[in-house]
Amino acid sequence: PGETYIVSFWVLNSGCTFKVYAQTGMKGNSGINETIVQTRESFSTWRYFEHAIKIPMNNDNLRFEANILTAGTLWFDDIRIEGVNDNEERTIYPYRGDEECK
Repeated sequence: PGETYIVSFWVLNSGCTFKVYAQTGMKGNSGINETIVQTRESFSTWRYFEHAIKIPMNNDNLRFEANILTAGTLWFDDIRIEGVNDNEERTIYPYRGDEECK
């Protein structure tokens, strides 16, 4: 809580409309939802995206989500979530929607 994280990734898009966002708050905890990119533009060279997000004091999680909204082919590479001032090692738990948040 209170920490700032940098979410970064590379994308190659062929024909998709897609949206990527970072979100805090799950299972009834309010949070924030910040769009990193939403586009229907195709690009044949890799594009880099980077976004800073501050975790609110009432949250202890950060979710990276990519939604493919129309047909096409979409590649991601080197997805990272890194603390700006936090050098402590973290464990990442995939959230499957049916278990309690930690």
